[in-house]
Parts: sequence; structure tokens; C-alpha cells
Amino acid sequence: GRRDLVRSVPDVLASTANYLKSHGWHEDLAVPSTKATVYRYPGEPDAEILLPRNQELADYALRMGDVAEMIAAVEQRSIWEVLIDLSASPSQVADIPEMRS
Repeated sequence: GRRDLVRSVPDVLASTANYLKSHGWHEDLAVPSTKATVYRYPGEPDAEILLPRNQELADYALRMGDVAEMIAAVEQRSIWEVLIDLSASPSQVADIPEMRS
């Protein structure tokens, strides 16, 4: 089934991490943190995503909005297209083609 991006924080975080990994983003292991995971897009020096590990961060909602905006900017797509893709089931996420030109 589809991920529940409204009511399930674990679904949101798992879906987003799977999406990033399957679309060329790399976890930055040089930035260790217990609160968030940093992802970077190769060849785009300003493309950085700070993905919270849980909703305990005071600015969790803002960070998740930043994640969607950065994906949309790097992939040159609308934020709505990104959110639809993030809500895909885990098996569908890897099948979503990269939209970069």
C-alpha cells in the first residue's frame, strides 16, 4: 500500500530516506548526528538535506518542508509531484525515474 505521510512519522522518514537513496542522494557520513541525517546531491554543492531521525526536533515540520523544497529544486519539479512520489509504496519508490535534465 501507500505510505501514510499525514499520520505516520516513521512512514514519512522511511519513505523520504528510500526516495533520496534511490534518486542519487548520498548520506554524508562526515556529519554524525543523533538527531538528523545529512544527505547531499553529487555535483550540486548547495544541495543539502537535513532529514530528521524523528519528530522530536522542535522544528520538525519546517525541516520536512525544507526537505520537499530541496528535492523539488534539485529535480526541477513541483513540490506536489515530489510529495506524491514520497507517498508511493516502498517498492514503487525505486521505480520513480529521476526527473533531472
